[in-house]
Amino acid sequence: MSESHEQQSDARADDSVGASSNEATAIAAAKSSLRQEMCERIAAIPAAAREFRSAAICAHAARASMWARTRLVLAYRALPDEVDVDPLLRELIARGVRVAFPAVSAQGKLRLFEFEDAATQCVLDVRGNWTRDRFGIRAPRATAIGVRLRRAHELDAVIVPARAFDQHGTRLGRGKGFYDALLAHLRGNARRATMGIAFREQVVARVPRATHDQPVAWLASDIGLRRVDRDDAR
Repeated sequence: MSESHEQQSDARADDSVGASSNEATAIAAAKSSLRQEMCERIAAIPAAAREFRSAAICAHAARASMWARTRLVLAYRALPDEVDVDPLLRELIARGVRVAFPAVSAQGKLRLFEFEDAATQCVLDVRGNWTRDRFGIRAPRATAIGVRLRRAHELDAVIVPARAFDQHGTRLGRGKGFYDALLAHLRGNARRATMGIAFREQVVARVPRATHDQPVAWLASDIGLRRVDRDDAR
């Protein structure tokens, strides 16, 4: 290759890197702006309404056909500004579905814990079972009786919180990347059993998406339940 061709190639490569960097910066800025907007939208929902609407969203979510094939689901304990999925978890536990929960260690590592004896619904109500992780989220106490460590490849389904979702299942998280990394390591069947949970105010026309962002397959909100990885409802 001639020197002039090498210089042209290098220039194109530099342009490509610059464009990619600019695009990433633009996506990050758009995400930050949308997070702020979602924070304001959620804050405008009265606490009593969040509780009532959470129960309605859980009722929609419980209708999904994916639960018939689910033995172990990863769920979450809600922060005050998230949909409370406890009603859904009680229903799933009653159906015999096992439930695991995430916890971020002080070292920043995501771990998954299951209460092996969670055949009873009271596991959610025993205060001694729970602690707060690095980000203040309720998580299983590692020393609680019957707690067992689980791996992503063992999961059959995942219930996913977020700041926002769009109608294609694209998710805007809090920016830490834990769920994106987790969803990327799921088995094929489990990837088709990922459910986003949100208030209708959190469902937007478009969520900015980077290459590492992982979408969900189902979306449950006040609007109803929808299979978003294909164009039909269930």
